[in-house]
Amino acid sequence: MKKSIMIVVLSVLGISGFSHAEGPGWQSTTKIKRIVVVSNGGVNVSFENELKNCTSLSGYGKKYASLYTDHPGIDRIYSLLMAAYVSQKDIQIYLSDNTCRIGEAVIGGNFSS
Repeated sequence: MKKSIMIVVLSVLGISGFSHAEGPGWQSTTKIKRIVVVSNGGVNVSFENELKNCTSLSGYGKKYASLYTDHPGIDRIYSLLMAAYVSQKDIQIYLSDNTCRIGEAVIGGNFSS
């Protein structure tokens, strides 16, 4: 009985593995399908997998994440994205917020495991 009460309490608080809140986090390892560089220098990236826990503000769709020009590592992350795309290596991204904003990227493996 005590165990089920604890699971209910954790679920209500949003810290159980069974309940996922909207917001940032590591996405599933996937391949890049398309990279779009927009007029202001920002980058929108399409992936084979749909993104979770975010809604893109770019207008491109559920499989796109955005790398904005104000990101201090935009050039380095863009280089990593291009390397993953050209080599068709798996990539994993970390979304900084619930608008699919790219904060970090890892090529060649699953960072969160």
